[in-house]
Amino acid sequence: MIVPLAEFLDVPTVFAAKPERQDSVYTGALIPPLPYGRGKRELILAHARGMGLDLAASYAYGDSPGDRDILELVGYPLVVNPIRGMARTAQRLGWPVTTWK
Repeated sequence: MIVPLAEFLDVPTVFAAKPERQDSVYTGALIPPLPYGRGKRELILAHARGMGLDLAASYAYGDSPGDRDILELVGYPLVVNPIRGMARTAQRLGWPVTTWK
């Protein structure tokens, strides 16, 4: 569903859950890695390696504990509008927090 929007916006890379298909029928299952938590980390690491990106010089934004894995990867993490205890996690790890309205 997101691919047509990404194409319209000229976004070259999309990390989204991929539904499994067998014989042109969707099974209801998703193909790992899922773009959440550790799966998101795997996707970002593979993408960074493939593009030759320096994650220590990169930025990441997150709002919830599911984003912690990617925030730990980069040199410039930022927690935006934190939910589910993420403000406490950011404070403990020394990450900046901001609120966007």
